[in-house]
Amino acid sequence: MRRFRLLIVCVGLLAAGPVTAQTGQGKDFEFRGAGSGLVNAVTYKPFPAGHAIAVQALSDSDKDLALKKEFEKVLKEKGYAVAKDAKLVLTFETRDSVGAWSDGGRRSWLSVQGRGGRDDALDEDQKVVLNLYNNQSGGVLNSGKNGTRIVTPSQYRIDATIDDNRTGARLWQGWAVADLAISDSLTLTKAMVPELIDSLGSTVRQKRFVTR
Repeated sequence: MRRFRLLIVCVGLLAAGPVTAQTGQGKDFEFRGAGSGLVNAVTYKPFPAGHAIAVQALSDSDKDLALKKEFEKVLKEKGYAVAKDAKLVLTFETRDSVGAWSDGGRRSWLSVQGRGGRDDALDEDQKVVLNLYNNQSGGVLNSGKNGTRIVTPSQYRIDATIDDNRTGARLWQGWAVADLAISDSLTLTKAMVPELIDSLGSTVRQKRFVTR
């Protein structure tokens, strides 16, 4: 037991020496490929000419209600008529996926395990693992690489459909996905709306667009 305690004291003195834990160093998360997006769409039946379009959101959140107004605004700008009781209904929903994660860059110098034993026993059932050097997380002799980082863009997605509310037939379906590169998610999703409206009634495959 005395040997065990002495080892812990020595490790503590060594760790408190010239080696310092790395905190707040390095850059924050860098989203790769930010500012770009993709649109896909499938048309099932031709749009009836001259019919107005009603817009509805699957969520009544403040963000989606604001996005509903944006859809109506862009539809009018693109030459579509908008009416609440229209035969054609454009329904949309939004989703998001946050893809950045970090363990904070914390270093682990010492791992202690113990089971049973008496106070006067010589390290019975006790185990000490000293992390001298770890290439990724760091140990007593090195600072590692800022911990574990998995960095991918935060993505936002809008799914939209147009149905004939009298027959129940689906006429068109589209979706847009974009990486967060501008101030906030609502600004981003608003930037995605014109891309979806441009694809109404068409089949589109992996069309790229810029959000900033």
